[in-house]
Amino acid sequence: MDSQSSTAGPQSRPSLCKICGSDRLKTFGVTATSLEDLTAKGRKKLGLDKVGAQQGYTVVLESDGTIVEDEDYFILLPDNTIFMILDSSQKWTPVDEAKVSASPTEIEMDDDVDGVGPVDSGNQPESSNDWKVLARQLKQSFACIITMSESDLQALIDVRSTELAKELGETPKRAEAMQDSLQLAIDNREEQREAKELLKLYKNTPLNGDSEPAKESDQVDCLDPISSEPSSLNKRIINVLNQKSSPEFSLSNVELQKVFNENEKDLQSALKISMEKVKGLQRDCREEFQKRMSKVTCLEQLSKRSRNKRKL
Repeated sequence: MDSQSSTAGPQSRPSLCKICGSDRLKTFGVTATSLEDLTAKGRKKLGLDKVGAQQGYTVVLESDGTIVEDEDYFILLPDNTIFMILDSSQKWTPVDEAKVSASPTEIEMDDDVDGVGPVDSGNQPESSNDWKVLARQLKQSFACIITMSESDLQALIDVRSTELAKELGETPKRAEAMQDSLQLAIDNREEQREAKELLKLYKNTPLNGDSEPAKESDQVDCLDPISSEPSSLNKRIINVLNQKSSPEFSLSNVELQKVFNENEKDLQSALKISMEKVKGLQRDCREEFQKRMSKVTCLEQLSKRSRNKRKL
C-alpha cells in the first residue's frame, strides 16, 4: 500500500502552468491536474467563459502554436509551460506577427499556485529574432533548440555569454556550455544537409552502361491566374527556400508548418519552380517537423521521469 501511494504521488501532482490569450496582453499562473482543468481555468481567467459555453476552444503552446489535445502529452510538458487558449474565431500567430500592446504585459498568479516565484513582466519584444525572446524559450525548455531555426540558434550563439547568462539566470560558464550545444546543433544540421545532398548525387549518378538519369524539370507549370494568390510566407522564408539546399534544416518549426500548409500553387508562384519540386519541398518540411516533435516529446518524457525519480 505504501509503495503504491508513493508512486502515485508525483503523477497526481498538479502541473504549474501559464496561460494567455491570442493577444498575449495578460498571462496568468494556474495549477492544473489535467488538460480539461487547464482549459476551464484558462477560460475563466481570460473571460472566455462569458462568450458561451457551447463554443469550441483550442489549447496550443504559446511558443510555436503546437496544438495540445492529448492528455498524455500535456502531463509530460515541463512546469511553467505557457499555453494559449483560442476560441473558434482566433488563431495562433508568432510573437512578431501578434499585435501586442506597447505597455508592459500584465501577469497575474492564480490563488491556488503555491510556491511559484515571480514572473518576468517585461515588454513583449518587437521581433521573434530578438535573442531575449529566444533565451526565454531556452530557459523554459532546453529541448526548444530542436524547434529553432538556424538563424535563431546563431543569434543566441552571437550574444555575449555574460548577457545570455543574466537572461537565463545561469553562470557565464554554464551559458558558454549552452552556446557550445547550440553550435553543435547547427553543425549536426549541416551534416544532415551534406549527407542528404550526397545521397541525391549518388542516386542521380548513372552506373556504367546505364543511360543518363532523367533530369527533373525546372519548368514551372502553367499557373491559373485566377486561383493563384501571393504567398503568405515572409521574405526570409522565401529566401531560405530559394537559396539553401535542403532548406528544411534551416527553418524553425513555425516556419516549417507555414511551408507545408501553404497552398501549392501559391508556393510554386513564389518560388518559380515545378509543382513536383513544390510537393517534394512540402513533404521534406513536414517530415522534418514530425522528426523534431518526436525528439522534443522524447526529451520531455525523459526530463519528466527524471524529476519524478528525484521526488520519490
